[in-house]
Amino acid sequence: MVSLLLMVAACSPYSAGVCAGTGGGGVLVTWTDEFVYDGPNAAYSQNRRSLILFKKRQYEEAATAFQETLTAYPRNTDALYFLGLSLIASGERNKGFNLLSRFRDPLRFRLSSEIRWWANYLSKKPELETQQILTTMRRIRAEAYQETIREKHEDFFDFP
Repeated sequence: MVSLLLMVAACSPYSAGVCAGTGGGGVLVTWTDEFVYDGPNAAYSQNRRSLILFKKRQYEEAATAFQETLTAYPRNTDALYFLGLSLIASGERNKGFNLLSRFRDPLRFRLSSEIRWWANYLSKKPELETQQILTTMRRIRAEAYQETIREKHEDFFDFP
């Protein structure tokens, strides 16, 4: 017997998932103001703990925690992104912008391009307050991710 499983889910600031299969289904809706992508369990768990420090504005401690994740998982893009923001917020703007201007996520080209472009642009604006930079970078990341999801949705459902 062939079962149908359709899952549409996004790990985003505002996400919803729908799952339907033979004999059952479900709906999940979550609300959060920040997100980290799934990955190896230990990296994901460490990033969630580090993100709590970041959200509490304990930026130096968050930077240390994200660096620990990168030491164990050098290609973890969440840790790299939030390390860059944590460094900017803790007063090491040049170092943070340098990391973000070289940001690469092999699975999310649009996201990578937007983060690099905005990091380069904002690094040339010394008059901006730290919170303005953080807000802009976080908004850009969320928007780029949502646009990627929208495009994938269109590709999947709007084929000829």
